[in-house]
Amino acid sequence: MNGRSDKLHTALLTLLRSGLWERELDNSSCFPLSEDDWEMLFTMSRQQTVTGIVFQGLQYLPDGMFPPETLLIRWTAEVDAIERRNRKMNRVLSELYTLFHSKGLNPVLQKGQGVAQFYPKPLLRECGDIDLYFNNREAQEEAIACVRSCGITVKKMPDESSCYLWKGIEVEHHVRLFDLYTPFLKRYTDGLESEKGFEFIMLQDLELFAMIPTPFLNLLLLDLHILKHVLGWGIGLRQLCDMACACYQLYREIDSEEMRTTCRKLGLGRWNPLLHIFLKEHLGLPEHSLP
Repeated sequence: MNGRSDKLHTALLTLLRSGLWERELDNSSCFPLSEDDWEMLFTMSRQQTVTGIVFQGLQYLPDGMFPPETLLIRWTAEVDAIERRNRKMNRVLSELYTLFHSKGLNPVLQKGQGVAQFYPKPLLRECGDIDLYFNNREAQEEAIACVRSCGITVKKMPDESSCYLWKGIEVEHHVRLFDLYTPFLKRYTDGLESEKGFEFIMLQDLELFAMIPTPFLNLLLLDLHILKHVLGWGIGLRQLCDMACACYQLYREIDSEEMRTTCRKLGLGRWNPLLHIFLKEHLGLPEHSLP
């Protein structure tokens, strides 16, 4: 059983790397797979929420090594559903930004659809919820009042964030950019936030400019978010793919020595080498792209 498990993990990561970077397979030793193995690999892809990216990797398989036709049809339908949900989420984002802009509010888009822009094909990244950051209490309260005026029920969370459903999409409003609660560290990151700031990007498939963290803050945000999940509920491959794609797209805009110093101050000095090893060895991120 261990041999089969190792083979399937190797196959999953091989296809994931090909789909992530849109390149030929770097390891074909585990192929071809049996029908049962393909079913298990499909299940693993769904569990790790990388179904669309792994599907993209299938196109690089040699002839005769593809999944059975019945599974390929189901896989195609699953990817179509992922793309449709992404388009729905983009429409919801557009509606929310239109609403907030009409009130003079300009929320920061955290992770999610903002990070999807770093992927070669953003619609293949499985989306979760919408995370919006309001950097002062007044803006946070005004945004909630704005949502409630539309007849939406808003729930307050223990960490002071707020959440609600907008046309079936879960939306969260956050009062802090980083998941840090130690006063000293929060003062430090507040200073970084003021110094580095935010920037506008055009979301693909939408005529919508959204504000996101600048590259330095974005990579730091993703780094801390992954660590939070590792220490808590656990982490999936999608979050690690987010980090890999963000590194690949943003590393030229990062001062590596400044990033190293900042990570040490935040207590990430021993964690980041582990993260970087995974990104390089298992997801195929080029070493020169590390921040």
